[in-house]
Parts: sequence; structure tokens; C-alpha cells
Amino acid sequence: MAGAGKFSGSYTLRPVRRQARPHGNWLIRTLKVLCGGLGNPNLELFVSDPDDPFTYTAADGRVFTIPFPFETDGATTPRAVWWIRGLAPNDFKDGAIFHDAFYEAHHLGQDVVGFDDANRLLGEMARTLGIRSWKARAIVLACKLVGPKMWNYHPDAATGEPDY
Repeated sequence: MAGAGKFSGSYTLRPVRRQARPHGNWLIRTLKVLCGGLGNPNLELFVSDPDDPFTYTAADGRVFTIPFPFETDGATTPRAVWWIRGLAPNDFKDGAIFHDAFYEAHHLGQDVVGFDDANRLLGEMARTLGIRSWKARAIVLACKLVGPKMWNYHPDAATGEPDY
């Protein structure tokens, strides 16, 4: 059974030439790269089509659009699980883009949904995109465990990068 939501509209993704750089000593940097602490290092600039905005209609009838351009890496999943069908960064990219947008709106002080709702909606979106229910639940659990640090990040004063 697929999720009950619906995606519509269109968008473009433009490459961002900046590579994410792991912080910390050499051992921490190595572990982050090997274990996937960085998720997908390929950043892209999301831009919704102004004539046909990218939209998600949730199962409960709420309609979400993304009104601003922002950088996304698709799904921030550990490299160690990319080989599992349904868990690679592009396997549920449309849902991951909305999830990233919910977090970005929070960082801008323009909350659309709360932390728990953002994660629940990602699970629903993953199901809508055909991800099996156990994988969608694993995605939501991972977001609940790792997400608070990303939801509440503060940029480093020197680099402007997140301090997580």
C-alpha cells in the first residue's frame, strides 16, 4: 500500500559547487566520510517552478509548497545503507526535499510544521513514493534520533557552516 499523499508541480535542481567538509580531527573526519555522517555530499539548489509550484498534499488534506530556493542534499542517509534499495539519497528525493525545506523554514524562523510533524510527513511522503513501510519507519526513527541536532543547529561564527 502506497502513502495517501500526492506530489504535484515541478522544480529544478542546480548543482552547488561547494563540497561539504567534515569538521574535527583526522579520525573523526575519516569516520564521518566512511560512516556517512555527511550524508550525500552533492548539494543542489532547489528552485520551484513559479508557474507550476512543487506541492505536496498530505493525507490529512494539508497542502504544502516550498516558496523559497534553498540548498538540499536529497536524503541525508549514511553511506553504509545506500546499497539498500529505498534508502539511497535519491530514492525518496521529493520527500527529502520537502523535509529539508521544513527544517530550513524553521532555521529562518518561519515554521510550517513542528519537528515531529516534519518527520512524520517525511515517512508519509516516502510511502507515497513507494518506499516500503518498514523502511519509511526506519527513516522516521533515524530523523527522530539524529534530527534534533540538525533542527536546532546554530551556524559557526567563523565559517557560517552548521556546528553539528
